[in-house]
Amino acid sequence: MATTASCSASAVTGGQIVFGSITLAHGEATVKGFNPAFKASDSFQCTASDKTTAANAANAVAVSGQQHRRTGTGNDLISYMCAGS
Repeated sequence: MATTASCSASAVTGGQIVFGSITLAHGEATVKGFNPAFKASDSFQCTASDKTTAANAANAVAVSGQQHRRTGTGNDLISYMCAGS
């Protein structure tokens, strides 16, 4: 049986969405300089996809309100989207 979760549809004050792509260097890259910045590393969530080879995993980890780190395979192109406040 599948797990069920509830979501509230409450508005987020100061919410924003940031997206783009970055090429990894040896499996890692950092995106910096969000302006305006997110409030803190726990105030936003990111997702990442490997655009070079779809079967490869890509990961997004918030470092601070102004940057996040991408990890994946080699020098692949990674697309990302972050949303929060």
